[in-house]
Amino acid sequence: MFKKPLADIKTFAPLRSSDRRKFKARITERFQLAPEIADTLVPDGLLVRNFRAYNGNPGVIYVSKDGDPLWLGVGKGSSSPSDDLIPTVYTLWKYPTLLPALITRPAVVPALVSGADLMVPGVMQAPAHTLAGALVGISQFACDARGSPLAVGRMAIDADKIDNNGMNKRKAVIVLHTSKDHLWALGSRGEQPDAFQVVAAATAVGSETTGGASDGDDSADRNGGGAAAPQAGMDQEPAENAPAVTQDGPVKIEEVEKLTPENVSTLLRAALLQALRTSLAALPNSAFPMPTTTLYTAHILPARPFSRTATTPVDIKHSTFKSLSAFLRASEKGGLPKLKHARSDVQVAAMFPAHADVVTHRTNHTVGEEDERRRRAKEREAQQAAEAAKATELCKHMQPLYRIAVSGDESIVKKSALSSITVTAKARQGLRSKGRRGKT
Repeated sequence: MFKKPLADIKTFAPLRSSDRRKFKARITERFQLAPEIADTLVPDGLLVRNFRAYNGNPGVIYVSKDGDPLWLGVGKGSSSPSDDLIPTVYTLWKYPTLLPALITRPAVVPALVSGADLMVPGVMQAPAHTLAGALVGISQFACDARGSPLAVGRMAIDADKIDNNGMNKRKAVIVLHTSKDHLWALGSRGEQPDAFQVVAAATAVGSETTGGASDGDDSADRNGGGAAAPQAGMDQEPAENAPAVTQDGPVKIEEVEKLTPENVSTLLRAALLQALRTSLAALPNSAFPMPTTTLYTAHILPARPFSRTATTPVDIKHSTFKSLSAFLRASEKGGLPKLKHARSDVQVAAMFPAHADVVTHRTNHTVGEEDERRRRAKEREAQQAAEAAKATELCKHMQPLYRIAVSGDESIVKKSALSSITVTAKARQGLRSKGRRGKT
């Protein structure tokens, strides 16, 4: 987006204190931030600067008093919708874990900085539960560490689908902004910070090539066929410490997913959006007002994204909110629920399933669905075991009758505990006696 100079950029205008507070509240709600972190990322003295990109898209830049662009809003009305707020690399350098991180190969970095999109072969690690359209940071691979984010983009496909067969030629991330582009050049042009240690869950993916970037210019698609420019780094050797990639497919890096409080808060908000798309949307108006504990236990907790590797519980206690009321108040500011404050309790007065965040939310496999699947599997196993036991018992009791039918020896019945078989045996013997008398 910023690989060419901005076509029309306006002069700076100071952001009023009241507008800064509203802006900080939007950032806090959108990214589930602690207050002290929000103060760092939305500092005093923030300036606003309107612009128009070379492709004609309007936008607004939020600039620190030191001149560094910190936040970006793109599109018509970009100063109001919170989902359009995009952190710049300057912001990610202050708080590197603000966005989910994709790790790419060093050979791909020059192409990304030049304005290419990130292709699937260039992704070494992808964050779990990240859906298409979500904002992500792109970092360079570093041994036993993560490089500081060097680009910001939106997922082109779900992260869990990146390692699917047959998708190696697809785009993984549509890159919006990188270091050393023309937006970065408006700031202090500081150097990228060193790599840092982080414990994160990721799925390692790869391909037989080391490339992974494509030209982000739309002209390729307009010319027909959707062909992308040649992938970057195809002829370069893989990084020395890069995970091995074989002809049999991608190599999985087995890591235990230890979530941060910020990760847990993000997953809880995703669970609320999921519940609004599913169970809450089906409730009648008579279900409200609803106790907050009912909303949490019956709707939010079952709607949490399911993970096979997560070791950190996804609940209020392990989030940045620490209390259900704080989580719901933050969600109310975002327009998802409406709370009813009573003297002794807080209740949910209404929910808004038509909210823009709910409409754009992509449903996922949830904890509740996984629990239901396991419950049904156990029921099937129990039913199959019961049927097998009945069949075994039936076979055991049918053995004497089978032997009588074959040999005609009634003495076998006397050795059996089944008195009902005696009647059958005697009837059979009587028919045989009548047959012999008839022949004589």
